[in-house]
Amino acid sequence: MNSIYKLLLALLPLIALSACSKEDPFPSYDGPMGMLSTKSLSLELENEENIIQTKQPLKLPKYVPNVQKRDFTIAITKDGDSRPYASYKYSELPEVISLPVGKYKAVASYGSNPVAAFDAPYFSGEKSFEIVQDQITDDIGPIVARFSNIRVTIIFDPVLMEHCDADAKVAVKAGSGILNFTPEEDRSGYFRYLANSATLAAEFSGSIDGNPDSNVISFQNVQPGNHYRITFRLATIAGSETGDHDVAIKIDTDCEEMDMNVSAETDWEPIDDDRFETGETPDPPVTTSGPAIVPAPGTGLNLDAENKVGADSKVALNVTSASGFTEFKVYIDDEELAELLEASMGVRYFDLINPGESLEACHSLGLLDDGQTSLSGLKSKDFDVSGFMPMLVGVGSDRLFIFRLVISDADGSITQQLKLRTL
Repeated sequence: MNSIYKLLLALLPLIALSACSKEDPFPSYDGPMGMLSTKSLSLELENEENIIQTKQPLKLPKYVPNVQKRDFTIAITKDGDSRPYASYKYSELPEVISLPVGKYKAVASYGSNPVAAFDAPYFSGEKSFEIVQDQITDDIGPIVARFSNIRVTIIFDPVLMEHCDADAKVAVKAGSGILNFTPEEDRSGYFRYLANSATLAAEFSGSIDGNPDSNVISFQNVQPGNHYRITFRLATIAGSETGDHDVAIKIDTDCEEMDMNVSAETDWEPIDDDRFETGETPDPPVTTSGPAIVPAPGTGLNLDAENKVGADSKVALNVTSASGFTEFKVYIDDEELAELLEASMGVRYFDLINPGESLEACHSLGLLDDGQTSLSGLKSKDFDVSGFMPMLVGVGSDRLFIFRLVISDADGSITQQLKLRTL
């Protein structure tokens, strides 16, 4: 047991060291510091649409299909400052960031929020948090990023298209931005929202069968996150039955206004969190044959729920195989702890078939019995991870750590999670 506590004492200082070594944006700051664990800083996209229109409901195509979470930028700004202390791609966020003590906000954004541009959606969202001296802030929760500029789609009705001359266009102005739509333009235009300029105007101009015509439709109280689908069509064709050569073809409009942030039917497909897709340790398929895993007697563990543990908790499993183990790997699904293990032992997980340089650590932590160098071919193992408990408690209280066992034999494979929450 002395070796376990020696290992614990060696690991705990690495918490601060590993944090400071990861792109520390304050190399010269010598005031009180704390740390931000970004594991809980997940990203969610607000993706519902509510369609407000005068005609029958319209089912929209999948909205902004190319937006990927990994392409978002996360900027960390201290309250009162205009410039962020640090900025990262969502897919490149370090697990731990050292920050001076104070109140902050993490701002997630996608796109450049142009004054006016085609195919330029902008998403944004933020979350406030506080950094406390010598503590790790790990409970930020998700940042909800919403569609945050104004989307406009111009539709030329097919009947109108039959009468339009080549000069027909629609000029759309919102705020200080302007975009010109032609009948061939099928992209949406995007405009920056300005709180003091909440008006949008769309003006048709051009010749209809050689006669110049125009029509303007405008909207007040334009809001970020709204999508305005404006259709220009023919309103009247006067004199068509009398042979009147002074035929008057007039332009009319209708508009469908979509509030992008209110729930309704939509074709939007959920975007998965792709930040940690590495492909390095996929779970093998779980089969009904092969190894079996049950809690050791007297431990009271539940393999289907979280288990409360303290530094002295007994945590052990009985693992059996009819034909002998061919694979026995142990992963800890906690990025901070995995990094500490890598810094101190050179491994992020334990391979008990081929332990290699981690053999001494496997003995110290009780993963392998004294004198045991491999579990290859063995048919049973009292898998005891009690030696990890002081380490887990040292990393943080009320933290969920998941031990993931991947075990195979000649008859199949099994993946089992053991969920442990520190007191």
